[in-house]
Amino acid sequence: VAESTSVGGRIHLGGWPKPPRWVAESVDVTMGPGQDEVVTGLTVQRLGEDDWPRVRAVRLASLGQAPEAFCSTLEGEQGLPEAEWRRRAGRPDGTLLVLTDAGGRDVGTAMVIPHAQEPEDGAVVGVWVDPSVRGSGAARALMAAAIQDARDRGFPRLRLEVADDNAAAIAFYERLGFVPTGRRTPMPPPNAHRTEHERVLDL
Repeated sequence: VAESTSVGGRIHLGGWPKPPRWVAESVDVTMGPGQDEVVTGLTVQRLGEDDWPRVRAVRLASLGQAPEAFCSTLEGEQGLPEAEWRRRAGRPDGTLLVLTDAGGRDVGTAMVIPHAQEPEDGAVVGVWVDPSVRGSGAARALMAAAIQDARDRGFPRLRLEVADDNAAAIAFYERLGFVPTGRRTPMPPPNAHRTEHERVLDL
């Protein structure tokens, strides 16, 4: 069962298998002058296999709200069986994070996995934050948890890909310290008309 707490404006994480990867470790990210607002009323949880209904719900919400941002579609994932959602939620080499607001609503998600081409590095994929909480520090809280997870797992670097035309996301990742690697690829259909580039953060 996923567990989490939010104390003193910091995000605390829980719900890990034994032996624990983390033990109620608070996370924080310094984003520079003017970017260190306190996050309150938000929690970040690591979900497991039995949480697959929540995993499915927040994934479908992200695909419905931001179809241009992902390499799959709402139509393609709506019919996936329970076994596939359980596999994703319980992936042994992944950390599936969900951000929850003060009302208990899941409003963000991200997953940390080994990078496909450089498995010694981590990759954060499937990042999404509901528009209703953007600008509140929610994205920073979610990425802080992802960065802390990558550090705790011993990854020397954390990589991600962002669409070239997503100026807001690019600026956000720059404030976190992610820098371009020079690797650029087209997105798969139905977004093949768009390109994305890779960014990396040294941990």
